[in-house]
Amino acid sequence: IIVERDAVTLNNPAVINQDVSVPVKKAIGLSYCADTIINRPVINNINFDGAGYGIIATGTIGVVINDPQIDNCRHAFSGAYNVDVTINLGTTGVIDDHWGSRMVINQTTIKCTNANSVSGILYAGSDITIKGVTQVGGNSLLGIRTDPMTLRGRVVIDDVKIISNSSAVGNFYVFGLSSLASVVSKGDVMTVDPELPDYIYINNIDISVNNGKTLYIYRTPDINMTYKDFGELYIKDVNT
Repeated sequence: IIVERDAVTLNNPAVINQDVSVPVKKAIGLSYCADTIINRPVINNINFDGAGYGIIATGTIGVVINDPQIDNCRHAFSGAYNVDVTINLGTTGVIDDHWGSRMVINQTTIKCTNANSVSGILYAGSDITIKGVTQVGGNSLLGIRTDPMTLRGRVVIDDVKIISNSSAVGNFYVFGLSSLASVVSKGDVMTVDPELPDYIYINNIDISVNNGKTLYIYRTPDINMTYKDFGELYIKDVNT
C-alpha cells in the first residue's frame, strides 16, 4: 500500500505475508505527504533482510497510527525526515525513525522478540515522548541511532513498564545515547559533534529484567566529542 498525497485515511488495512520463505520489503509506504491517518492496521511477516518494514514513512508531516497490530517484522515502523508522528495503542515491534521531529508513542506495547530488536525504540532528531508504553524483551527502551547520533530538544519517558528476560547484552538501558545494536566506540571520529537533549524527563518506570544485569536509567555515550553541559535532567519513581 503506497500513499503519496495529503489527507489520506486508511481504515483496517491488512498486509500479511503468508509465505515467509518469500521475504517482503514493506507493507505500507508513506512518501512526502501530510495528514495521514492509519486506523487499526494489521501487518505480519514483513521480514526482508535489511528492510522488512511494516510501515515506512519518508518526508511526512502529521502521521497518526491508531491501534496497530504489527508482528514479525524487522521494524514495525521506520522512516526518515518525519515531523509529528504519533502511534497510539496497539502492539508493535521495533520503532525506528531517523532525523525525526516530535514523535509521540502512547500506550503501545512494543515486543522485542527477534534478533533485530535489541532496542524497542531507535530515534534521532529532536523531541520524543514515550508515555504509557509496555516493552517486552530487548535490552534498551530508547537508543539514539548511531548514524546521525543526535537527539536534541525534549525527551519524555513517562509511566513505562519494561519486562525483559533477554540475555543478548549484559546491561539494560532505559535511555542510552548509542544504539546497542551498533555501539559507537571511544575511538570513532565524528566530523560533527552530536547534540544532546535540552530536557530529559524520566518518571514512573517499572522495570523487571534478568538478575545480574546492570541497569542504566540514563547513560551518556563513550565517544570523542567536545564537552557540553547537560540540559535539565529529571528522574523520579523508578521501580526495579
